Amino acid sequence: MNQVIYFFIIAILPFSDIVRCETRLFIKDNKIDQVNRKSYINLSIESSENIYGIKFDIHYDYSQIIVDENKIISMTLDAKIYKSSIGEGITRLLILGNEGGKLLDVSSDYIDDLIQIHFKPISKFRDTSIVIINELVVAGKSGKEIGVHSASNDTFIVSFLIPQVTSLSKNFPNPFETVTSIDYALSESNLISLIIYNMQGILVRTLVEGYQEANYYTISWDGVDSHGKYVASGRYLLKMTTPNFSDSITLIIIK
Repeated sequence: MNQVIYFFIIAILPFSDIVRCETRLFIKDNKIDQVNRKSYINLSIESSENIYGIKFDIHYDYSQIIVDENKIISMTLDAKIYKSSIGEGITRLLILGNEGGKLLDVSSDYIDDLIQIHFKPISKFRDTSIVIINELVVAGKSGKEIGVHSASNDTFIVSFLIPQVTSLSKNFPNPFETVTSIDYALSESNLISLIIYNMQGILVRTLVEGYQEANYYTISWDGVDSHGKYVASGRYLLKMTTPNFSDSITLIIIK
């Protein structure tokens, strides 16, 4: 990370130079998030001063979850996001206005959506996990530090009890000799089918067909077709279908 830019945000001026105002970083729609137990959070910023940069740390249990670095999404067009791991279970985010511009322009509004942060479960973690945001530093014009409201140090819950999206994962092992496992997830209760076809499009085996509750699932295939006979070595297509979703993976049998 560019040290000059980094200094811009964390430079601490004498105590008397700190701007006195009610600036806070808060969880957008916090009550709804706590009820629905989502795997991501939306953060917003509120201030009576123009804001040019923000730094904060995210603490989490790294044996359960991690920050999904591919899904740290700016909710404003005028921002650049820098991220770094500063220890096990600690990710530091630095958010700056593009080309030295403002993240929050109080001439337009004193509250603005800032960033969406997604988390990923470690292995097959299926529970709730606590995340803490602290060490918040906010920079105004010329890097002047802006006083932060104590409520900006926040604790919240992320959850992987219910999938956030419907998905089909690659089977493991693949290729396989005797049996392979397929993981899939339903974000809402629905009708679902998982059907195996050969490469000519002929139905080989129906693994699942019917109604299932929203949840994470694992199913196995032992290479046996609908008539109880082992299929030949080769490639097979597994197709997963719901009213709102369709995807497929290739299964490879070797004998």
